This record gives sequence, structure tokens and C-alpha cells, in this order.
Amino acid sequence: MYAGSFVKIFEDIIGPAFQNQTGHTYVGEGKGSVQVSNLIRDGFRTPDIFVSAGTIPITRLMNNTPPLADWLLEFGSAEMVITYSPNSPYYADLEKARKGEIPWYDVISQKGFDFGRTDSELDPKGYYTIIAANLANIYYNDSSIKERILGEDRNPKQISQKRP
Repeated sequence: MYAGSFVKIFEDIIGPAFQNQTGHTYVGEGKGSVQVSNLIRDGFRTPDIFVSAGTIPITRLMNNTPPLADWLLEFGSAEMVITYSPNSPYYADLEKARKGEIPWYDVISQKGFDFGRTDSELDPKGYYTIIAANLANIYYNDSSIKERILGEDRNPKQISQKRP
């Protein structure tokens, strides 16, 4: 099992390479890393390997009684970024924010701005988004940023319902 953000690489590259090298059938399943951790903890899945986006979901399995994972290997990291379309009605403002001409949080907190994120209950990127917004409050010395950007932590208008 693997984090949903790894679907393409596992299904198109790693899975076929594994089958070619070993002769064994590859069966993969991608979901949010927290969701995978919960499925393992609750006994619904018993994967041979779990590749998570972040170490917390695996650490939770290691700290379970009884432990459901023996070890983890951190092999990469990524930055949190804001991506946007050149077709967005907010493109000009987003470009100004990218150049540092206006605050990025003012752009994405505008009325009508469609800000999407993953579910913090299912995916590390979801709770990293919440953490990043809290850190923005501190860094910019403005306690309103998180609330203006995200609303509630589990704001259904922002949380993607698509699942791999």
C-alpha cells in the first residue's frame, strides 16, 4: 500500500518493474497515508509494504499495542506549495504574490477563491496544510490568516473528495 500521491509512480513504474524483476504479481493500493494507517490498525489491510507520505502514519503503527510495524526508513521529503492555473480568474494576483508584491494569504483568502486541500483525517498533506496555516499566523504576526484561508480545520468546501 502506498500514499495516494504515489499512485502514478507505483502503478506505471515500480509495480511493473517489480513484476519483471521478481516474477511475482504486483498488487498495489493507494490511499491517503493516514487512511492506510487506520486500515492497517483496524485490521482491514495487512500489506507487505506501506509507503507513506510522512513518517507519522507509520510511527502510529509502531507505537500501537501490539506494534504493527517494526521500522521505517525516511527516504525523501517535499515542500508544501500552492499550485494554480494560468486560467484562474485570480492568476494575475497569484503571480504578484509569487513575486512577493502582495501577500499570498491575501490572494487565497479572497471571497470566491476556490482553495482545495486534502482531508487531514486521511492524508498528511491535509494536516500539513493546517500546520502551515498556523505557522503563517506566527510568521506574519497575524492571528487571522489560518481562519481566513481555511475556515474550519475540516472545511468540506475545501477538502477534496476524490480518492485514488
